[in-house]
Amino acid sequence: MKLTVYKLIYVTISFFLAYEYAVLNGFFLSESFIAKALIIFAPQNKINLSPAPGYPLSFLLGCLGFSLLLLMNVYSLRKRSGLFKRFGPLSAWLEFHIFCGILGTILIIFHCNFKVHGLVSISFWSMIISSTSGIFGKYVYVQTLQKKEEIKNYISTLKDEFIQRHATKFTPDDFVLIFQHAFKAAGVSDNVNNPFIAFFSSVKAEAMLLFTNPAKRFGLDKKEGEFLKILGRENRRAVLLEPFKLLLGYWHSFHFPFAIFMYLVAFIHIAVALLFRVTH
Repeated sequence: MKLTVYKLIYVTISFFLAYEYAVLNGFFLSESFIAKALIIFAPQNKINLSPAPGYPLSFLLGCLGFSLLLLMNVYSLRKRSGLFKRFGPLSAWLEFHIFCGILGTILIIFHCNFKVHGLVSISFWSMIISSTSGIFGKYVYVQTLQKKEEIKNYISTLKDEFIQRHATKFTPDDFVLIFQHAFKAAGVSDNVNNPFIAFFSSVKAEAMLLFTNPAKRFGLDKKEGEFLKILGRENRRAVLLEPFKLLLGYWHSFHFPFAIFMYLVAFIHIAVALLFRVTH
């Protein structure tokens, strides 16, 4: 499943739950779709739809959210042990991992009704930090997926393709200028060794590329501009590969402890809630 489909799913669920919790918390007067569904499908069941933690709605969201946070670890098994190889490439499992992490976090936020205190707050904020840093980690990881030689071979292929399309329009010196301009537009620098500077320069360059057409200067259309952007990005990846690998190691050192805190305290919270039937 494509990442765009995943985004549509968790954005839709987020808006639905935001509406339901606004109604159930009394922020505005309207009808709850969940209440309507219960009347239609379970008219005999008198379920308390309080959004407070410990009640059925909160309990359900907590179970679903934590299940997704556990399920996202299947990606780690696929990555480290090679299990589930026949069920799709690693990139697809990464997208599934991100989807479970984001949707699980969203469900847990609604589960606690936007209120956290006591020991469980350690798990909650560890989850928030872990999920947020995961977005950062995904960007860094994508930059390191290929070896430098593979990237350089791809760059060479792109250059050859571009030259073949415009062999009658430009001279060899023109092509050198065009490629240099594309690399510069993509924010390439041979002098960046600091991983944090590499990250911020890369993000800044991505933002600048949104408003830049590297091909316009040479009288080419927007389609060729997008092609030159790809060429520039790939060259930037090759130049910044080593600093990004170093940054990925730093990210793992930061991300892993928060994930451990999240699961450890969450298990304690679940055990206490089930043993003592905690409601608020």
